[in-house]
Amino acid sequence: MIKNILKTIAVIMIIVIIVLFYFIKTFDIYKYKSKIEHELSKATNQSVNIEGISLDISISDGVLLKMQNMKMSGYIDTQMRNELKIGEIILTISVKDYLEDKKIVITEIGLNNPTIEIIKTINREGESKQKDQNSTKKVDSIKADNEVNNKSSANDKIISAVMVEVMNIKNGKIFYRDESVKPYFELNINDITFKTKEFAFNKKFDYELGLSLISAEQNINLQGSALIDNSNSKVSLSDLNLKTNLSKISVKELKKVFPAIEDIGLDKSIYGFFMLNLKNSEIGKNGLEKLDLSGEIVDGKASLSVIEYPIDNIDMQFNVTEKNIKIDQLFMYFASGSVNIKADIDDYVNKQEYSVDLSVEDVNVSEVIGKYVSGIKTQGRMFGNFKGSGQGFDIEKVKNNFYGQGHLNIDKGKILDVNLLRLILEKISIIPNLAKKIEANLSEEDKEKLKAKDTDFEEVKVDIIIQEGIATARNTNVGTRDLVILAGAKCNFEGDLNFRSDLYFKEDLSRIMMQTVSELALLSDKERIRIPMKTYEGKVDRFITYPDIEAIGKILFKEKGKSELRKVIFNALGIDEDQIDQQKQSDQNIDNSDLKKSEDPQEQDKKPEKPSEAIIIDNILDMIFQ
Repeated sequence: MIKNILKTIAVIMIIVIIVLFYFIKTFDIYKYKSKIEHELSKATNQSVNIEGISLDISISDGVLLKMQNMKMSGYIDTQMRNELKIGEIILTISVKDYLEDKKIVITEIGLNNPTIEIIKTINREGESKQKDQNSTKKVDSIKADNEVNNKSSANDKIISAVMVEVMNIKNGKIFYRDESVKPYFELNINDITFKTKEFAFNKKFDYELGLSLISAEQNINLQGSALIDNSNSKVSLSDLNLKTNLSKISVKELKKVFPAIEDIGLDKSIYGFFMLNLKNSEIGKNGLEKLDLSGEIVDGKASLSVIEYPIDNIDMQFNVTEKNIKIDQLFMYFASGSVNIKADIDDYVNKQEYSVDLSVEDVNVSEVIGKYVSGIKTQGRMFGNFKGSGQGFDIEKVKNNFYGQGHLNIDKGKILDVNLLRLILEKISIIPNLAKKIEANLSEEDKEKLKAKDTDFEEVKVDIIIQEGIATARNTNVGTRDLVILAGAKCNFEGDLNFRSDLYFKEDLSRIMMQTVSELALLSDKERIRIPMKTYEGKVDRFITYPDIEAIGKILFKEKGKSELRKVIFNALGIDEDQIDQQKQSDQNIDNSDLKKSEDPQEQDKKPEKPSEAIIIDNILDMIFQ
């Protein structure tokens, strides 16, 4: 009898399975597409649209659900707009495991051609929509909270019972644009592949991820572990290691992401290896809650069009937490010299406060500014240090908030194939043959200075301050054995340069020059001849300076012209100029000797007086040539 009952139960089960199979096979799930879209929209707080949907069942494969061209869009917050498109979703559920163990086993989840677009806007176009949604939620907040509390334990049990044997993502893409900064920051991540086995909620699982980042081919391949804690809405990532070859990065695509590198002339491939180690990270309801990440670049190399030699041996070590970034070292060789940078970024999400410390050691000048600068060859070793700090990564915030100061020295500086002393003398064309006249009166040793092929600098020093978007060079001192150049300059981020300078001949040479050419005494400044240089205002890449002949001419004309014009006027009026000058000198000698004035009024009357005409003429000339 028991045997007959068991046979009857078996027959009934078979009939139920056959009926269920027939029902699913004939069931038109497309009729429920709108309902499914509504429930998905409600659950995700996004607008959801599904173009095609189908349901099928197979004894061997289980229930097969397919969706084509699903689109989900909305706002993550008031400034973050997102859109998700998935070309095809394939979901296979095992019937056998559910009937035997009451477990929901998804044998495969496949996502083909998923595309995520995230736009951070500067406007608030989503704010009103978000507020409306929030106000609607607040009306039934107590009711909703109660329903969630009542159902949470049941939902957790159902979710915990879900097992995914295989999950695959193929040909994924992510596009991100930040419109809140200028210029816009854009990043494309292509060729995304993802694979995991034996995935389950609240259980640690392993995964493999591959993608193309600023590259024409897939250049990122990593493995790690993850855990999705559904009850606490938290995702944990750990044990992630990455090593990638930097030579696979496309410089063309890199310029699109970071347009500023165009200015430094990066136009060739970069080399080296980038390594990353993620010990642990946690992402919760409020975003990134915990992060322990370290990385390094080794054997790096780059070529810049503004530098003759490549940058070699780039080594970098950094650490990242949920709030701060610390660059312990960014070291690189400039051929025979080196540059070392250290930096800290505090609260990089919110405050964005940063500091940087840069030092330059024994760098060849010609390698920094190129082998030729305006057709001039240079030599020398550069040393310097610069420290700066600021807040905000937006270019306008960098301009307004960044402050830094430092110094730069050049040792054994030299200009090749140019004799600066002779060049300066020849450029003072207002005094004909000045260089030849001075050379004729020099000693043999000094004559060699004018015949030298190159110009050697005894010192080159400059202090630099960057504030409110302006770089200011102060206390600039450039000196040779015979010349000293004192200069000051200002340059903004757009490359607009204002450069002012004066050139001084040193005392010994100035004495010989004034004895040789008397007019040069009119340019004397504390026993040194001062040559004003032409002020330059323009783009930094077109900089040029030379003696300001107009200013020199005004000085010479002011003094020499005044004397000659005075002589002509005095002769025309019959005034003895020599007598007036002797009287003036006599008066000065009396004042300087501290002699007491005579008490005899008759002696005071004997003192010759300067003719009134001479007084008037001298006053007029002083007004004209002041």
